[in-house]
Amino acid sequence: MNVYLFLVPCLLVAAAAAAALSLFFQLKRELAAEVRDRERAVADLSRQIERLRRRPAPAEPPRFSTAGEFSPAEPPAAASRPDGAAPVRRTQILIRLRAGEPPSQIAEALQIPVEQVDLVAQLHQLGL
Repeated sequence: MNVYLFLVPCLLVAAAAAAALSLFFQLKRELAAEVRDRERAVADLSRQIERLRRRPAPAEPPRFSTAGEFSPAEPPAAASRPDGAAPVRRTQILIRLRAGEPPSQIAEALQIPVEQVDLVAQLHQLGL
């Protein structure tokens, strides 16, 4: 009887140690597989980046004015805005959306595309 009282805890400790080792090696295999997948993804992205670097930049077609003479490309309107205009615009959009205004009305009032209002609304819903 005394032998059983000694063997039962030893067997339980041995079983627990075997289970712990099994879980450890399983985790190690899964981590190794994850590392291989990540390395493969990084290699694929590196190849894509190299292909894009080697590709020549697309030439922009020349711009002509209504009179027919060449005019240099004008910078986009967003580039002429002062720094900090984008967060202010985003705040204005969100305030108007919370007030219940439709996106088309907000876009018209702020003189921006409706798609931009929709994008800000979607990003806000996602928490970004």
